Amino acid sequence: EFRATSQIHRVTLLVESAGWGIHAIIVTICCKMVYKGISSLPTFSQVRSEAKRNIINKMIIPMVFCALSYALRSGWMAADFASRIVSPETTFEAGLGWWIGNCWIPTFIPSIMLLYSIRKRDRETGSMDSARENLIQSPHAESLGNPFQSFQQALQDFEDEDLSLSNKK
Repeated sequence: EFRATSQIHRVTLLVESAGWGIHAIIVTICCKMVYKGISSLPTFSQVRSEAKRNIINKMIIPMVFCALSYALRSGWMAADFASRIVSPETTFEAGLGWWIGNCWIPTFIPSIMLLYSIRKRDRETGSMDSARENLIQSPHAESLGNPFQSFQQALQDFEDEDLSLSNKK
């Protein structure tokens, strides 16, 4: 009954909808910035087109799915807000569609995509003790003299991965 009669709940729906919409826009802007930043690096032009596509896809696709999930949540909340103005006795929050479209999908997809992207970057698995040592003594760690060393190493790893895949075919 609180959801049906409360002005505060309506305001909360509107504010949350705007917040998730702004979040989707910010992630989209960051996605564009990452794409422009990667594609403008001097070493990026020396990479084969397959490796370029692979790099861009692995970095951009999780961001796109996250932005779409945030936009989906914003849309559901905006639709619920609008439905309460048009027909106060109708609610989107009561059905299974609300839970799937507003809660589960926009929570699971970004979580899965971000975990996938993190796991792809953390190729070494091991115990927590060895992980701390690897972080401290990593041969691929960024040095202060060359801030793009990490990126160059990632490019080399992608090229090596592509070569090994093409040799298996």
